[in-house]
Amino acid sequence: SLSPQLQSGRVGSPKTAGTSGDCAMATVEFTGGGGFTRTGLRRVCFQMRFKPDNLPQYLKYHEAVWPEFQTALRKTGWSNYSLFYRPDGFAVGFFESDATFIEACERMDGMDINAKWQAAMAPYTAANTSPIDQASELEHYFYLGDDRVMHRPGVSAAGAPEVCLPQAPQAYTGGGGLTAGGLKRHAFQIQFNPALLEEYRKDHESVWPEMQQAIRDAGWHNYSLFCRKDGFAVGYFESDAETFREASDRIGETEVGKRWGESMKKYTVDNELAADVAAELHHYFYLGADQQAAS
Repeated sequence: SLSPQLQSGRVGSPKTAGTSGDCAMATVEFTGGGGFTRTGLRRVCFQMRFKPDNLPQYLKYHEAVWPEFQTALRKTGWSNYSLFYRPDGFAVGFFESDATFIEACERMDGMDINAKWQAAMAPYTAANTSPIDQASELEHYFYLGDDRVMHRPGVSAAGAPEVCLPQAPQAYTGGGGLTAGGLKRHAFQIQFNPALLEEYRKDHESVWPEMQQAIRDAGWHNYSLFCRKDGFAVGYFESDAETFREASDRIGETEVGKRWGESMKKYTVDNELAADVAAELHHYFYLGADQQAAS
């Protein structure tokens, strides 16, 4: 059964690396995927691919996304939305929504501005077509943080989750900004052996309590993992660390981190430490309310 902390969503409060004592968060029995944010939203991840030769122009476009397109995304439930890329044009998106990925895309399909935006982005894709038409969803299989409940809260009498009113468009929609709590958004990729994927995922449904604490002590917040059926996985978390490597080393230097790393080696393609074969993805877009106010 789930722990009382997870059932209620009370799994602690943010904690920065190197602190201890009363602010330590409780561990939870279930660390698998699924569930909802406290405001009743699903965590969604998807992938896309763009041409590497004109990637700089594509990235520049996302620093000032059209205000009317921003409004359409918010109205159709795309919240806390980030995009990350690899230099070869591979990209992943993370957002929170009351809808599934397919439903969220269908909502946008009904907006005239979406057709204009997708047409503007089509030249940056290899097939010269709408990026979202080629996008595919990854499955959520792990969560560690203080913003999850397993049963959707905030449901109105009509049956739909309560949502906030749309915000004013952002002047800057590029990546790199900090959360309201001063944390940087990070994403990374890693390849696991598809033949052992189910066993690997099962191990992540009940991560050791001492490993959970080590992750939190290292300053990893709101940590999710998603995967494809071929064993390709991506992770998203927030941290005061400047880079993914810095955040990863904080865990890897601990005794429990070393034990966990050794226990996970069998799931990687070449029996290596997962942290050694993981690669950082670069943040290039953010749309949402969880950001520091401009000074």
